Amino acid sequence: MASRFKHLLGQTIIAAALALLAVVLGGIVNTDSYSRAAGAEARGVDALMRQVAGAGQAGTSLAPGAIR
Repeated sequence: MASRFKHLLGQTIIAAALALLAVVLGGIVNTDSYSRAAGAEARGVDALMRQVAGAGQAGTSLAPGAIR
């Protein structure tokens, strides 16, 4: 019986920790600074993808310093 209690206690602690983690991560994602950082990353990826897509066209280069 003690073993079953320990198992149940362990599961309860894990569930509580996961719930707390979800609340903390939700708070981080809803911050303005996270939004700005995620937006900047998305713009950077978009610019890189456009540069790579255009690399096969004449006059384009992926040499260092080519992406600004």
